[in-house]
Amino acid sequence: MNMTALERAAAFGLGDLRGVAYKPGPLALDGSSNPQKAGGAYFENVQNGVDVRYTIYYDSDFSNADFARLYSGAGGGRDDLRRFKQQLNANFVHLYDWNPGRQAGAPAGGRMRDHTPFLDYAQSLGLKVTIPISNDQMQRAYCTGDTALQQANAQSMFDELYGSTGTSLHGAAGLLKIFNEPDVSECQNVRLVANACAVWKALEDARGVPDAQRLPIVFPVTYGVSNGIPGGGGLPAWQAIRDNPQLGETFWRERVFYATNPFNSGSDMTTWLTQTLPAWFAQQGIPAQTPVVFMEYGRSSDESTPPTLDGQAAWVDGQFALVQNKPVAQFLGACLFIYDTQFWKAPPEPNYTATDFVVNARGGVSQWPLPASDFQVSQTYWNPNGNNGAGAIWDWNYNVQRLSERPSYWKVAERFKR
Repeated sequence: MNMTALERAAAFGLGDLRGVAYKPGPLALDGSSNPQKAGGAYFENVQNGVDVRYTIYYDSDFSNADFARLYSGAGGGRDDLRRFKQQLNANFVHLYDWNPGRQAGAPAGGRMRDHTPFLDYAQSLGLKVTIPISNDQMQRAYCTGDTALQQANAQSMFDELYGSTGTSLHGAAGLLKIFNEPDVSECQNVRLVANACAVWKALEDARGVPDAQRLPIVFPVTYGVSNGIPGGGGLPAWQAIRDNPQLGETFWRERVFYATNPFNSGSDMTTWLTQTLPAWFAQQGIPAQTPVVFMEYGRSSDESTPPTLDGQAAWVDGQFALVQNKPVAQFLGACLFIYDTQFWKAPPEPNYTATDFVVNARGGVSQWPLPASDFQVSQTYWNPNGNNGAGAIWDWNYNVQRLSERPSYWKVAERFKR
């Protein structure tokens, strides 16, 4: 008999999920919000004397070999993952982007990005991570109905997790995340979640992957009011999965976690978990024992009351008291949103961060010893636009910078201790 979703959560080490939302976009060495995301890039670069910063690194996938000095201590790096483990007692990392692209000649066996070093390091620390089918894939493959691209992307990700012929999952893989907030993103078609589930399940079935090696699945929606309740944006996905002959209600019962990204108080979310959501599940026919997780949780949408670092800390403490105490059995936990500032976001979201770059005026002093000082990494990477679109290895750089902990960071650490 296959596991239920709640049993699968326990089997994958997610029964008490203590996570961090992770997307470490570096700043310029002087602390300014450069390199910019304008045009889809993050880094300042010069190639043959020409400034190409707006074309060189076009995605936001940081969980690959190119960025080892951010997530690990290799070469004197910042070692973010070990920091999460040691300072926060985290056991989960919420990733957002995973470039599945392949191109002849790319150095990682044809893959544009090599995620294995990140996965290996996370596993060595006992951390589980999301395997994200990103919003970029939602836009390019699913909103457009490009089934060939859907299949190619899924196959690339699948082979990176299971090997080209294997049936055993990489030990760091914890959740297959299908899109982020699809209720407000790209073509805003939440039913497409079922399409992605069906593509992935077909790969599992074709390979004969045993049930114990099949990932739980999550598709976080916003906490905006939808279909009768806050956080109800996932309803179309439930309906599409239920009605899909390749999936059905059984697939939901065995694989799916219901996820939303709230910023409300701990008391508000306790009421939602204990009263609002169970009644809505019953009304919509959603299985009552569906596990629930907050994939983003942290500072309030008005930047906390009062809007100071201490106000933020008090607010976050009340939120993560809920995570510590878990008012219902199927509530798994939450991910702190977010580790470091995303300078490309519109206000007030850059200030949801739990850390500050030390180089900035209010950066303060870091309690984490790495890096010993800020430095720039000279790196090569595969640019699919090089060589007239045939792809080529290019030189580039990124910055590794110290981060100081805000008071809210330590509040989460207290609530994550077990």
